[in-house]
Amino acid sequence: MAELLLFLVAVGSFSLGSAVDIFDPSVYNFYFYVNTHPDLIRNPYYTFQGAQEHWQTFGIHEGRQGCGSFHSAQYLQRYPDLRKAFGNNYTAALWHYLTVGKAEGRLGYVDGGYGGRWTVAVPSAGLYVSASERMAGAIDSVVWGEKEMINAWDHGRELQLAVTTLYGECFNPTEAGGNADGNGEATSSVLVDIDASGTLLQTKSLPAYWMLPGQCKCDKPGCPKQGCYPMPSDPSCSAAVNTQKISNYNITKRIQLNYRGVPNAFLYSATVAIPAAWSHVQVEGPTGYMTQEFNTFYTLNLQSGALTARPSSPCDPTRACGYSYPDPPIFATAQGTHAMGVFSARTPSSYVQFNFDLHNDANNTTKWTLPYEFTNVAAGSLLDFDTIICVGSLADVVRCINQLK
Repeated sequence: MAELLLFLVAVGSFSLGSAVDIFDPSVYNFYFYVNTHPDLIRNPYYTFQGAQEHWQTFGIHEGRQGCGSFHSAQYLQRYPDLRKAFGNNYTAALWHYLTVGKAEGRLGYVDGGYGGRWTVAVPSAGLYVSASERMAGAIDSVVWGEKEMINAWDHGRELQLAVTTLYGECFNPTEAGGNADGNGEATSSVLVDIDASGTLLQTKSLPAYWMLPGQCKCDKPGCPKQGCYPMPSDPSCSAAVNTQKISNYNITKRIQLNYRGVPNAFLYSATVAIPAAWSHVQVEGPTGYMTQEFNTFYTLNLQSGALTARPSSPCDPTRACGYSYPDPPIFATAQGTHAMGVFSARTPSSYVQFNFDLHNDANNTTKWTLPYEFTNVAAGSLLDFDTIICVGSLADVVRCINQLK
């Protein structure tokens, strides 16, 4: 049961007193809170109970961001009257939003970005999309209907773009960062430029290679003691082919919300510069990792409009697994109250679906990806991708895709 706390907040010569739910989904989400603050993972506070205890005991008064759509520090920064009244009292800011500000239509983020985080939104539709400096501008939060959709456990998750060639993860520029970045505070990728205002987010970045120079693919407990060996999930990769940490595979990205006037849709448009000639290039353009709540899968036939339920059993991430379909995927919660669907006018080689059970609520994830295959790619080529993403209830997403297809 959500905990109700009586806030007694001294502000100047008076006090504020009111019972509020500090775990209200408009200010707190377990997945966002744990994945955005990696010290919770190290301590650890990454269980449902542990994260709530941290939020209640430390997070609120420290001014930490508890969900993708509201941040007490940005709330105070956005509204001078609140900053004048409360100063840097983040507890008072949270109290004000829950008791007054939300009903007044006030927003809990700074337009244009603040503190290494940038948010664009369609508040009337309950849609908020965010990128962070920590993930080099990759999308690490999509909120609709006060529910976080994106899993950002490490720098290989998020809603992002990645490139592979003949060597799988052994030559794998990845927008949000490299494998060695893990759950860390920083990324090895370089955020060159970012601009966010209203409903438009634009980034330029130099992605890190997923593996460090000289790194073996099989570098975990249980791997052979000598030599580099591939794993069954990636047989073309045994050791990193890249000789540098940061690639020159420039990524330019444009996120446009309220796409074609549909408030619960956004366009993910990206360009990747390929500096060297390759006989084969694959681009995940993009891929999306979602929280474990989105574990009910469908595909939607764009010609007939037929919705088909798909298998959702978890698979072993150390082995090749997943399901490929010719039709766009929709990932939904069990009751269909929240969903995300994706499709592209440029048909990918397939639409791929995964469900990973990693025995950790914050780490467990589901994944969709749009892999595009190219052959005989010339040096200096620019590869472009436009993907339409619809969010809402399952019914909303079906209508959205059918309207925009």
